[in-house]
Order: sequence, then structure tokens, then C-alpha cells
Amino acid sequence: QETAYKFDQFKSKKDDTRRPLNKLTFCIDRRNELALAEEALAQGLAIAEGMSLARDLGNLPPNICHPTHIAELAQAMASEFKLDCEILERTDMEKLGMHSLLAVAQGSHQPPKLIVLSHKGGKAGEKPIVLVGKGVTFDTGGISLKPAPDMDEMKYDMCGAAGVLGTLRTVARLKLPINLTVIVPATENMPGGGATRPGDIVTSMSGQTIEVLNTDAEGRLVLADVVWYAQERFKPRLMVDLATLTGSVVRALGHVYAGIFGNDDALAEHPDNDDVLSAVVTEVIPKKIVAVRQNGESIEITGDGLKPAQSGLSDKAAPSPTNIALPFNLKTAVDRFPQGQAPHEHSLSYLRQPSPQR
Repeated sequence: QETAYKFDQFKSKKDDTRRPLNKLTFCIDRRNELALAEEALAQGLAIAEGMSLARDLGNLPPNICHPTHIAELAQAMASEFKLDCEILERTDMEKLGMHSLLAVAQGSHQPPKLIVLSHKGGKAGEKPIVLVGKGVTFDTGGISLKPAPDMDEMKYDMCGAAGVLGTLRTVARLKLPINLTVIVPATENMPGGGATRPGDIVTSMSGQTIEVLNTDAEGRLVLADVVWYAQERFKPRLMVDLATLTGSVVRALGHVYAGIFGNDDALAEHPDNDDVLSAVVTEVIPKKIVAVRQNGESIEITGDGLKPAQSGLSDKAAPSPTNIALPFNLKTAVDRFPQGQAPHEHSLSYLRQPSPQR
């Protein structure tokens, strides 16, 4: 399915040069391995189905794949797989005190949605695994407007959401015996008369105040509220958030590695991550990051830009995207979790010149 994947639904004339795959035959050595082979095939098909969903969401244009579209897709998945689904509207988020997330949504005519989907295949009362996926369906940068070249690629700023929804589809298709909750904050980041301004101060759900120095630092504002919400409501046994957070990860780690920030070494450096090109940040000190790449090699990244931004007017700051310490500002925003917090991994990447078919 990965090889045959095409996204051509918006082409008036389909490309017929590629012949569809009609049949694929697998051979096994022993008949007593048939059940195992069928299970492996089912797993492969379910994984491919989740990947195709994630790709489709990423490829859709932003005038179609907006927050309401993602919410409707989540409701359709819930109906298909008998999942628990809850869609929080703007008024619900206001009541919860999610003013950091809502500050990002202020300039858009599209209403924000906070989507909560739960697969309950594990034991009743067992703490869930929580996946949070950043779902900024189009990121102009807000008042701190991005440069025009390649701005069309900012539709990919919801690929964290696409990834966790694809994962949930795979888990639900396989009926895995786990409790899994997926949370997607879906919004646009747009300029406008009602948009958040640089210099505004907002109060997050945790009670911390944040000075918005640059409205293009919207990812930290969104995730600060949602990661706190996930911890407070679900008390997960572990939590992973995925986000196309910042181009600063490229400045810090280069174009090959994705950055992983975690409060639990066993989770961040788990052997299952061996096939993921990543750099696990193990220590942050003034002007230096110490990270371990997947092969165990230790690297150090130094520079004056590594100090997290500070605000003289509020608890935290959401600074310019040119500051390569930006991810640490998200980390410090959630460091006030109460004792007994879940192991948390924050994976961030930056998509650059993606293939139209990816």
C-alpha cells in the first residue's frame, strides 16, 4: 500500500500510467505457520491504513482540512470503531482556562476544536497511554507573519495530529488490548483584527502567564495547555506529544535528526526507537545542549542562542522562531506538573520541501 499510494483526488484527469495492484500472493514454508502469517499480514495492512490516513490529512489543502474537518473525521472514526469521542468547542476551552491555546485561534474565522478520542481495549480503570498531536491546520505565523516563499507548506503544521490519528486507526483496526487516548488541538494561526499581538500576555490552563513575544511561536502556546490538560484529566501512564514545532530543531540538530525531549530516559531511549533517527536531549545547561544520538554517540551543541527566552512581565515567554532554544520554552512550561506525573516524551520535527505524495 505504501508503494501504491497516490493522492490525486483533486486532479480532473487522473494519471493512469501506473497500473493498480490487483493481487499479491505470500508463500509460507509450513502450514502450521499460516495463522501467524495471517496475523502479520493483518498487522501490516492496519499499519498501512493508518499511514494512508496520516498522508491524506497532510496532503489535503487547508481550505478543506480545517479544524471542523478533523473533528468530523474523528467522529466518523469513533462511529466506525466504537471509540469514545468528545469535541470541545471554544466555550468549553474557555471554561477550562485554555487561554494560551485560544490566543492562537483568535485571528481565525475557523472555530478551534479540541478533539479527544479513546480506544478502551485494556482493563477497566487501567491508566491510558496518551498521544497528543499538534493540529495547526494552517500556520501563517499570525501577526508575526511568515515569509511568503513556501508558505503553502504550512498546511503541514497539523502533521502531529495526522500522525496520532493514523496511529489510533491502526490500534483500533487491530483491536489492541490497551487503553489509548488521542488528543488533537485543532486550530489555525491567522492574522486579523482580533488576532493576538506580540506583547500580549495570556494565562495558560496551569495558571502560568505567558508573554507572546512572537505569534509564530504558536506551537508552545497550544501544547502548553493541552499537555497540561492531558496530565490533569487522564493521569496517563505515559504521554507522547508529536509536533512540527519549529524550524529551530533543524538549526540545532540538522536535517537528518528529529529532536526528542523527555522526562524519562527509559522511554526516550527505548530500544523500539532504534529505527528512528533522533537525538535525545539529556542535559540542558546555559549555552550548551548535551544530546545522545541513536547509536549512543554523545554530541554537544553550543551557542549563545540556547538560553530559553525570558519575560520581565510574565512567568514564561513565547519568543521569536529564530531562537534555537524554543523547544526548551515548551519544556519549562510543563515542568510544573505535580509529583507523580506521567513519563512524557516530546517529539518535534520540521518538514521541509516534502514530496507531494508524502
